[in-house]
Amino acid sequence: MAVKLGEQLGYIQKRRGYGFAENFLAYSSGQMRTSTLTDTGTVTVLTTGGGGIAITPSDGTVVNNDEAYVGMTSKSILFANLKPVWGDWLIQYTEGNTDDANVIVGFSSSSAANALLDDGGGPPASYTGLVFFKVDGDTVWQVEASVAGTQTTKRLTSDISLRRKDETAGGATAQRLSIGFVPRSSTQADVFFYIDDELVCTFIWTYTSAAAVGTIAGLKNGADTTVETLNVYQENLEGLK
Repeated sequence: MAVKLGEQLGYIQKRRGYGFAENFLAYSSGQMRTSTLTDTGTVTVLTTGGGGIAITPSDGTVVNNDEAYVGMTSKSILFANLKPVWGDWLIQYTEGNTDDANVIVGFSSSSAANALLDDGGGPPASYTGLVFFKVDGDTVWQVEASVAGTQTTKRLTSDISLRRKDETAGGATAQRLSIGFVPRSSTQADVFFYIDDELVCTFIWTYTSAAAVGTIAGLKNGADTTVETLNVYQENLEGLK
């Protein structure tokens, strides 16, 4: 029996694809992912149904700008023509104090210290990445596309978000944050940002000279002396080689 063209194409795409669906039923730093922790911060596996990890940047002595990140040990994702990439993260955090948490989720060329800058500074001034982030003193998600020092940043207020509302970060309910990279050419791509499976922002990104990236999720304490915690329940990645 002849194989249909659609089945052949699907098989070829499957062979070219890579990715994972991670529920964090176990976690060990230094293998697929590596923790960056200050002040004896921790990454602990959640015992609730379905798995997940709790990322905490401080021990009992909470200090401003304590930080904790979980990132891929090998930065093996490359933004390139004809190679779309999709990632999503199911996360939840409740502000330790009103609006003080600094949070980052997405793709980044660095998950080392200062993946979020001190004192609500947001992502670094120079890196490759596509990220959601939230800064000290604010409660609204921002998105950013970056190659070295060239960055496009959008604060998702009601006049920017395609849902025409402020995209509030944090709270008791988990949020699914998704990022898509769809290349148009060897220099430009459409990037898509979704919250809870609804498109909130899209723009054309010039990604020439982009460095390899990995996934990242983490946070940094704000000015208050209350420890912050980020729960990551799931992380999914799909791409084409």
